[in-house]
Amino acid sequence: MGVSALLNLEVKGYGDRAFSDKIKKMSITLVSWPRVLQSGTLFFILPLALSAAPDLDGTWMLASGSSSGFQGLLYTDEGQARQQSYDFLVDDPSLLCVPASLGRMWGNPGSPIEFRLYEDRVIIRYELFDLIRTIKLNQNGHPLDLAPSVVNVDGQAFGTMGHSIGWYEEEILLVETIGYADSYLTTSVGIPQSQAMRTLERFFRVGEQVALEITFIDPIIFQAPFTVSYRLNPSRFEVAEYGCTPENASYR
Repeated sequence: MGVSALLNLEVKGYGDRAFSDKIKKMSITLVSWPRVLQSGTLFFILPLALSAAPDLDGTWMLASGSSSGFQGLLYTDEGQARQQSYDFLVDDPSLLCVPASLGRMWGNPGSPIEFRLYEDRVIIRYELFDLIRTIKLNQNGHPLDLAPSVVNVDGQAFGTMGHSIGWYEEEILLVETIGYADSYLTTSVGIPQSQAMRTLERFFRVGEQVALEITFIDPIIFQAPFTVSYRLNPSRFEVAEYGCTPENASYR
């Protein structure tokens, strides 16, 4: 006869400093086959990982009017000075075909974004600037050498997008990013970011949409952390070549 048992095990979660005390629950189904039992040997099949990945695979686009959270920010003196000195005709990194920040990439309307989830990584392709973002999963913290996680199709890396690692909690993909270069979270009014910034992205499904919440922590620029929310709809269009060149990237 066959035997199966369902065990609930508690295992320690991802070991980042801010999250090392969190506990994840894992359900493992133990399955034995009749012939295996008759032979006196018990065989276990462990089909589940620590947490289920949310259904993010596919191509998505920012839902109209869904971005919120950049209002009423409290700047430090340094942050205020950087914001007030911003000139978008000169300082916008887009003029050099450089992605300014996560805020710039997620908040760009009409631009498809593709997710592909693998066992050990998540790949995100942004049509804007032809970017490829590789997020390694279940790492033992960030490496000492923080290579950017975002490159374009020509292999050029962008420190403005930082170094990202990810993990799952229940049906949420969490992505922590550090190692940023100085830049701007938004380029319309020049909300700055510093090299000290740390972000936590939370991706999860809400019906037919992907919900994204990004918490920004930057003590050089802001007096307190804040969170920005986005919703993404399924895109009718696939990611296409953007083909940005500095010669053609101009507001003039």
